[in-house]
Amino acid sequence: MIPSMKQALLRGAVAMSAFVLIGCATSPNGAETEINALNGTIPVSALGRIADHPAESFADLLPDPLLADYLATALTGNNSVEQARIAVEAADLRLTQSRARRGPFIGLSGSTGASTGLDDFDLNDSARLGASLSFDPDIFGEIRATVHGSQAQLFLRQAELARLQRAILARTAQAYVQAIETDLQLALAQENFEFLGETLRVSRARFEAGDIARSDYALSEAEYENSRASLFAQQLGARESRRTLADLVGRYDVETLPVATTLPPIAAQHATIRATADRAVLARYDIEAQRLAVVSAAANLDATKASTLPGISLSGSAGGGLSLSDLFDIDTYVTSLSAAISDTVFDNGLDTARIAESRTRLDAALATYSEALRDAYRDVISSLDRLEVFQTRLIALDAASRAAGQALELEQVRFDLGEAILLDVLTVQRRVNTIQSSRIREESAIRTALIDAYLAAGPAR
Repeated sequence: MIPSMKQALLRGAVAMSAFVLIGCATSPNGAETEINALNGTIPVSALGRIADHPAESFADLLPDPLLADYLATALTGNNSVEQARIAVEAADLRLTQSRARRGPFIGLSGSTGASTGLDDFDLNDSARLGASLSFDPDIFGEIRATVHGSQAQLFLRQAELARLQRAILARTAQAYVQAIETDLQLALAQENFEFLGETLRVSRARFEAGDIARSDYALSEAEYENSRASLFAQQLGARESRRTLADLVGRYDVETLPVATTLPPIAAQHATIRATADRAVLARYDIEAQRLAVVSAAANLDATKASTLPGISLSGSAGGGLSLSDLFDIDTYVTSLSAAISDTVFDNGLDTARIAESRTRLDAALATYSEALRDAYRDVISSLDRLEVFQTRLIALDAASRAAGQALELEQVRFDLGEAILLDVLTVQRRVNTIQSSRIREESAIRTALIDAYLAAGPAR
């Protein structure tokens, strides 16, 4: 029995090898080619760069020690990031499941029992031990296409995670800039309030002395109360800005949350964004995700097509044993090897509809990718245009601020000498405050626009 069993196993192995060779020779590789080409242009290590160094880019863009600390902790405990990480892990597990279908499946079984008649109660024991082997040679490439689709989904989830991380870092940097801006606006409002308080004191004294009319004194009082209301509004705005920053960095000490007293300086790296705008678009993580969605849809179409072709499987089994005493007697074992092919003769158009649906999803993914490219390029160019406009306006505001400051000094001197009325001083003061407030907003807007442009352009490769 042993030689005959060895011959049967040998013949089965030869048949199995033949099926595998046929499968390898005829497997489609369209989806795999797209995925390999995409992997060659988007290294896996680059997808994890933000996760390894989450704060490096934006901290270098606006050098500020406090900002660097906030960026370093912004991703810790963030629920959206945690959900995206879980999605990556789930995609990795699905890829593992898809790859598991490539290998053989081995099963073991065993049973034992006893029986007896009711007349003599003579026990007859029985036992059986068996093993089975099954293997899908994947001749038409359904498993291969499924694996490629799972790979694309994994890379897609990684790209989405990296995109989300960069977006959170950008929002954190902008919230930090906004907190500093509101603090500066609050300081300006406080300074204006104190100035108008002093002006009101002088106006009251001059009104009581008969040097100015009641209307001038009333105007001074109105300006003072208006500045008080503005001060309260600025205080609220400063608290709201700090709450936003505290939420992003996961802190609760809103009142004591430290920020710099001046807006952070701008590094010189942003000057290279315009020169690489076209390449920067392709480097964006959302564009990578859309490209991978196309690859995944193509792999799904290949898998759907392959699933409509005949199914071929290989299986083998070995088992034996009649009683407990025969359980380990090789002469009682029987082996079998078989190959099976099956196909659906009529499905009422189901397979055709499934293929058409998969093709439609691929067309939709291509259309979405094309639209995403246009939107991303427009995003980059618009962000850079806004940045240039803000920088140009800041130059004009600097000149206006200097001129308004000189005019206020001269008008204050004239008022003290009695050569100008209070209305003239207040008019110049309002202009100065408006220009200074606009300059602070413009400085903040430049940094916000720079962050937007840096985010729109994608990470440096």
